[in-house]
Amino acid sequence: MTISQDSASTSVDRHATEAKRARSNRPPKRGRKHDRASDAGGRRTMHGVTPSISLDDVLITSELRKRAPRRSHLQTAASALQELAQQVEKRPSHVLPRFVELARKLCKAGSAGISVYETQPDGAGIFRWNSLTGKAAPFSGETTPRDFSPCGICLDKAEAILMDRPGRLYDWLNLPDLPVAEALLIPLFVADRKPFGTLWLMSHDDSRFDRGDALALSEMATFLNLALSMTSDIADKEAALKQAQAALHQSSKLAALGQLTGGIAHDFNNLLTVLDQRASP
Repeated sequence: MTISQDSASTSVDRHATEAKRARSNRPPKRGRKHDRASDAGGRRTMHGVTPSISLDDVLITSELRKRAPRRSHLQTAASALQELAQQVEKRPSHVLPRFVELARKLCKAGSAGISVYETQPDGAGIFRWNSLTGKAAPFSGETTPRDFSPCGICLDKAEAILMDRPGRLYDWLNLPDLPVAEALLIPLFVADRKPFGTLWLMSHDDSRFDRGDALALSEMATFLNLALSMTSDIADKEAALKQAQAALHQSSKLAALGQLTGGIAHDFNNLLTVLDQRASP
């Protein structure tokens, strides 16, 4: 089931029609224009019609400041980053799946994943769900619209956001056996602030995310942003490693590869040193 932009638009049009009927039983005046427009939250509306649910109803990022951390994440996050640093050197293709699983366990989320942004020549682009874990795992590979999604809002704001029951606004998010009570999202960027996508967590029951979860996830995202910036694409990094292994007789290539790996490890160790210092009492 691919979640396309067209299906999202159809859903929004339906919401607008229902909202219009709720506001008035009278037919529109003859000759009145009902042009489509988009608001700041990416929703398509109709002039003169107020949808029943708005972005402000589901966006509750300010709640994070009010929720005290239930536990300390710093030491656990430092250990997770140490493991990921080793993955980058030894098994680059495993970094994203392992990263997502560690993030889910660290924050005790029901599901976690990465939405990778893909540009399109004739539109705003899409997000592709990657490395999903938890209850959302069966939906890995699905696509969602860039201009009508929580991930789109997260990238636009370039900061962590928290949403309450986002399926009330984004109807396409109401997937079978995947109720979303809360969604915590962190933006991901590569070199020169080029958007890569978002890292996100979902809760499927009454458990809530707090500011400790947001801070821990942001720390992990900083690490991943560094890895993505250095390798541009982890899949390309793995291909480069395989190519080097197949050309053992070309010592110059091996030397260059070793120099690259050493540089990545050095920068990661510097980041881990900072995290260890912050985690120390």
